[in-house]
Amino acid sequence: YDAHVFHYIVENHIIYMCMCDDMDKRRIPFGFLDDIKGRFKATYGERAQTAIAFAMSEDFGRTMHKQMDFYNGAGADSFSQVNTKLDDVKNIMVQNIEQVLERGEKLDLLVDKTEKLQSQAFQFEQSSKELKIAMFWRRVKMYL
Repeated sequence: YDAHVFHYIVENHIIYMCMCDDMDKRRIPFGFLDDIKGRFKATYGERAQTAIAFAMSEDFGRTMHKQMDFYNGAGADSFSQVNTKLDDVKNIMVQNIEQVLERGEKLDLLVDKTEKLQSQAFQFEQSSKELKIAMFWRRVKMYL
């Protein structure tokens, strides 16, 4: 039994016990025991105090089997589910931030290109004005 852990709850001289193979988890086994205890008390109430040992095993066995299937499944540990969803959201947020940073870099490149284009346009405008003036004086010289 070295690889297994026993969890139990004692209430009103009734012992609710389960055996688990994962030593790290305590929340799921005790959740299972709490659930079984509640269902057992709701089903049998005070009759359980005077019952013969294992007299209700056949009846309650189906409920226990159904609950074992549930608690051994992925849906039993809501904390883990929330943690997984939180990790997924975190990963999506990191991807979104990376995309925004990439867009920022692209915007920076676009701003640099725009500034360069603007300075080239200004230089073109200046040189075209100088050319216009030079052409004007050439025409004036031709007429004189």
